[in-house]
Amino acid sequence: MKIIIEHKVHDLPPVSFDRADDHAIGEDWLQQLIFDHPDLLPVAEVDPIFGPLVSLCRELETPAGPVDNLCINNLGMLTLAECKLWRNPQARREVVGQILDYAAQLSRWDYTTLEQAVGRARKDANFSLYDFLCGTGADTGPEATFVDRVNNNLRRGRFLLLIVGDGIRERVEAIAEFLQQQAHLNFSFALVEIRRYHLPDGLGTAQLVVPQVLTRTVEIERTVVRLEDGRLVAAPGAGPSAAQPPARRSTITEQYFFEQLAGLDPALPGRVRQFFDRLTALGLVIDPTSAYLMVKSADKQFNFGGFSPQGWIRNFGIAAKTAELGRGDIGEAYLETLATLLPDAEVYRSQNRFDWTVQHRDSTPVTIGECLDIQEAWLDLIRQALAALAKATT
Repeated sequence: MKIIIEHKVHDLPPVSFDRADDHAIGEDWLQQLIFDHPDLLPVAEVDPIFGPLVSLCRELETPAGPVDNLCINNLGMLTLAECKLWRNPQARREVVGQILDYAAQLSRWDYTTLEQAVGRARKDANFSLYDFLCGTGADTGPEATFVDRVNNNLRRGRFLLLIVGDGIRERVEAIAEFLQQQAHLNFSFALVEIRRYHLPDGLGTAQLVVPQVLTRTVEIERTVVRLEDGRLVAAPGAGPSAAQPPARRSTITEQYFFEQLAGLDPALPGRVRQFFDRLTALGLVIDPTSAYLMVKSADKQFNFGGFSPQGWIRNFGIAAKTAELGRGDIGEAYLETLATLLPDAEVYRSQNRFDWTVQHRDSTPVTIGECLDIQEAWLDLIRQALAALAKATT
């Protein structure tokens, strides 16, 4: 790796976690690093709904063994991180199954069991999960709502599972069989490599630590669960037929988004999904963030609409990005035309072009329902903007 310090380029060779002359660096050091700096984990690249992370504890005891690092966020979403230095093939084969076992155990817990286990790991008999999280400044909402969210996430097995280590080189195909064994859980999974570098002489003992997502969850064959003789039996699904291609993979971020929409209008999730299918047929991508599902161009440069779980749409970024291209007129025309298609709407303009968006004249955001009502005209407008952008970039 190369780094520029005071206009000078320095070449930083990677440093192994298990150098013979550096015994202080190992899995314990890596666990403590993640506990002290949970934001080091690139959650936004895997499944944004799990961020921002707040560290709960290290070495959380479960019937399957101790979880290295446990984190949570204001929505009660849990992240399990297993730290592993890849010194032997056995560790590489077993660690995926190990973290899945931990997740399976947690899915049998409830809020009280989790709170008590975290309290034991923190050596705090009076530990309150809700009070602790509120103390970090997290916007958890009322305690009863937060408890319900945690219980729901535990019951569904809705976790982010991260294997964090040095020199990870596992093939995605090699972990698929482990993931299939826990198809009843609703988790996101990623391998995260941590690289460590010593900074140049003169900067003390500071180190540069760089995380990198090597792979995220692949599409796993779904499991069919049926009731036989009063008990649940799981069997692999038949999979999509040639006449019915597989649906676009859904992240937990997207699942949460549609759950919130259903609370506003039970018909809205189906309408949005159908519209997203039409957008992806145009070559657009649905890019999840912690606050929106963004409809973006294939290169993710241009945002044609950010869908909020609160039921409204923003168009942040397209005016600024097209201006950077030297064709700000494309972004402006897109926003202006969209405003004319919607009832009592206008383009909000500020000095910062990134904030330009379509909104109602009373400054309230336009709703998803309103935009879906004019979706044919909106799709035509998006096609025109894509054609103009394609022409401008060739």
